[in-house]
Amino acid sequence: MVTVPPFRLPPVDEIVVSASPGEIRAGILRLGDVWGLDWHWPDAPNPVGAIYALRISRLAPEARGAFCIVDEQGQEGFLDLGKRKTPLHEGQRVLAQVTRAPEAGKRLTLSPTIRLAGRYLVYTPMHAGISASRQIGDKAVAQKLQGLVKTAITPEEGVIVRAVAANPTVPPDAILAELDRHRATWAAARAEQSLGCVGPAPSLIEASLIERANAGRLTVTVDTPSLRATAQAAASAWTACEPITVRLDRSAPFASSGAEEAFALAASSEIPLVTGGTLWLETTRGGWMADVDSGTARGQAEPVRLETNRAAAVELARQIRLRQAAGLFIADFLRLSDAKAAAGIAQTLRNGFAEDPAPLHFNPGFDPLGFYAFTRGRIAPPFASRLADGGHAQAALSGLRTLVRSTLADPAVHHALYVSPATLQSVANLPIALQQAADQLGQKPVLLPDASLGRGGYVVRPFRPAPTGQEQRP
Repeated sequence: MVTVPPFRLPPVDEIVVSASPGEIRAGILRLGDVWGLDWHWPDAPNPVGAIYALRISRLAPEARGAFCIVDEQGQEGFLDLGKRKTPLHEGQRVLAQVTRAPEAGKRLTLSPTIRLAGRYLVYTPMHAGISASRQIGDKAVAQKLQGLVKTAITPEEGVIVRAVAANPTVPPDAILAELDRHRATWAAARAEQSLGCVGPAPSLIEASLIERANAGRLTVTVDTPSLRATAQAAASAWTACEPITVRLDRSAPFASSGAEEAFALAASSEIPLVTGGTLWLETTRGGWMADVDSGTARGQAEPVRLETNRAAAVELARQIRLRQAAGLFIADFLRLSDAKAAAGIAQTLRNGFAEDPAPLHFNPGFDPLGFYAFTRGRIAPPFASRLADGGHAQAALSGLRTLVRSTLADPAVHHALYVSPATLQSVANLPIALQQAADQLGQKPVLLPDASLGRGGYVVRPFRPAPTGQEQRP
């Protein structure tokens, strides 16, 4: 029997963050490999996790919820009441937390259950009680941490102790200081009187630091001084007792780290494997399908199939996490004659999801047809949401990033960004991105239509301004 060593997921040891007009992107690295991607568009911020003050407009018991007004402009949302038994009435003002951004024609979705997640604690001000994460394997340590928190909270408050708090390098004072921080956030939200967002979601860098599973050494690499200041402030607030280094690197660290390539690959259905084979990952209305191809150059011997399957299992877990994909997954690995080897491939796949905060359910083994199925819950907007408008916003932002780079690299040449007419129309929805590009260029960016460019296409070319000051094509 041919065996392969078990795969173990390395810890997160670097976060690379890059700023460009209208976008901040982050790559989460484990020993040099990108295992997480995130982004922030100031023109379309992700509201998940934010606290809103809303007003009930209509109860909907048939949907176990209520329709509501979530801001002074009259934006509508849906309050998911689930199993909540406390009665609400129309016109009532309620504090709730966003659980899903509005997309695909659906309203903003909120929950009356408030959960303020920090590095060491999850604060539940509307649900009393103390509990500890199941990932804290030592019961004595969990009980000690619960006892620490119990001396500091009131009977009306609730706290969940997170697994990172069990790290021996985390002092009790840091845990209690975070509790005070959560209290201050909640008090500020309750003090607001108007409708709308009363408690913003954590920033991209804050969320990356808060959700990192391990507490070892970490390097945060950024490419602008403003990002460095933001990262230093976030590290001081949430991870002051952890060995974190914030490093400024102006030489395109996002590309050199592999995060740029990971962003491009996350939009593709064809993923090359280190063995020379290919992993295919495609979505349907019913779920996701993954297929493993060993290629033709190395033959179909059992050792080759086993090695290819192992590489595909690790890459499948990585790609699903990069894409924040959710739902049902059916994987078609290469057939193996050895049942123990096949079970090892399934275990390798499961190991690739270690430290994943999403709810996961795995089949115990391959089904009679040779497929392996599992599910992953949704915890964040999927990578595909970047293309929600047909990819026009992403094309415009990518183009502005290239335009700024080209102009700064060769200031003596005038450059223009050419996009499709549809993309040019969508730019009106990106005022912050345009202003940030203008700030970096020292003048308004020149955007021109090019009907030959397809959806998502753009090109930056030199151009010659007309004598009157109006742009003309070269």
